[in-house]
Amino acid sequence: MRLAGIYKTLGFAACTCLLASCDWRAAAHPERYAPRCYNCSWEGGSCVDEPNPCLFSEPVVEQKSLNLTELLEVALQRNPKTMQTWAEARIAAANYGLSQQNFYPQVNANAFWQALREPGFFGSGAVAVNEFREYAPYLSLNYLLLDFGTTRWQADAFRQQLIGANLSFNRSIQTLIKTVSMDYYAYVGQTAQVEASEANVRDAKTTLEATEAKHRAGVSDLTDVLYAKTQVAKQTSQLVANQKTLVDDLTILIKDMGLPASSMLNISTDQGAIDEKELLTGIDHYLCLAYTSRPDLKAAYARMQAQHSNIMAARMDAMPKVTFDGLYGTLIFNEGINDGANYSAQFSVVFPLFSGYFYENQIKKARAQLELASATFKETELEMVQQVVASYHDLHYSYQEVAVNREYVEFAEGTYKAALAQYKAGTTDITQLVNVQTDLADARYALAAAKQSWFDSLAQLIYALGTYP
Repeated sequence: MRLAGIYKTLGFAACTCLLASCDWRAAAHPERYAPRCYNCSWEGGSCVDEPNPCLFSEPVVEQKSLNLTELLEVALQRNPKTMQTWAEARIAAANYGLSQQNFYPQVNANAFWQALREPGFFGSGAVAVNEFREYAPYLSLNYLLLDFGTTRWQADAFRQQLIGANLSFNRSIQTLIKTVSMDYYAYVGQTAQVEASEANVRDAKTTLEATEAKHRAGVSDLTDVLYAKTQVAKQTSQLVANQKTLVDDLTILIKDMGLPASSMLNISTDQGAIDEKELLTGIDHYLCLAYTSRPDLKAAYARMQAQHSNIMAARMDAMPKVTFDGLYGTLIFNEGINDGANYSAQFSVVFPLFSGYFYENQIKKARAQLELASATFKETELEMVQQVVASYHDLHYSYQEVAVNREYVEFAEGTYKAALAQYKAGTTDITQLVNVQTDLADARYALAAAKQSWFDSLAQLIYALGTYP
């Protein structure tokens, strides 16, 4: 009776432990965990885990002036996109490792213990109790001896997938470098736009001072002054708009670096000289360079090769398989009685005859996947050629645009100085002066945009080539 009570207590405790993690409300009323009506939002309640604010990155304050190279170093350390592709490459490496398991025997250590207490009744009313206990430790071994290359081809497919993942990781680094570089050039270009706006405001105020001087002298009416004030307000409005865009460009740059946008960085705007001669050597040279350097093109080719291996694996999977199964151990009964060592050895041959067209459809699927991978490779190749050709010509014409706009600014500045002198001398009117002033403002904006376009085209060309030219 005492043992029976102990067993009941242990059984109750075991059931309590098993049911402790169960939520009976989720089983009986799961609809309570969904929105309660179709026209009201879901509140979540206590079942939602709130993100820990400590997990978010702290803003960074950097007093040192950072150039593009230093910004890229920070981005490569902090941006999560390269972390994602790095993790994907490690997953592919683990899958390649998993594909090796059939090359090795599978060895397991096993054991079981069994206890039995069973009463027996006899015709005379006598009761006999039979108690029986046994346990057995043993080793088991399973080894695939022959599968006509199925495992080898499957492993090769995973190896090619790993190569593709590694190359995709390399491309993600290049993508990050291109993104941060273009963000930097956008910020520097917008800084030039702000500087141009400030110069335009100064010119507008200079024009205003000239009109006020003539108005005080009585040689012009108030219309000239009001017209000049309108131009000051117009250029000031453009300055404020450019300053706003500059802040937006800075937050985008900081975000793409993997830092909180609230970080305070001191960014150098010295982006180097614009020189086309050493870069543009011929489109054929750059196409050959891209074919040998683009990681995404190589990754697409590796994935296509992986599908070739998958086709071979699917074909060989329908061939016979030879396996060996072995077991070694001992069986121990009551009071340590045993019959010595036990073992078994078995060779098996499995030849698939019919499996509901499984193997045939597996081959068809592998062929379709190869066609998809081949089309993806071809599409990647076409995109690569287009990107190289387009960025090559963009860089060439951007250089010409910079040269033209430099002359544009130079001539516009000279024209404005001459027109201002003529206005002060009374040989031209305010309309002509404002038109010349507007041309100078447009020239400054055009030069700033042309410089940014050249550096953007350079970043695009490097990205299209997959390496520095």
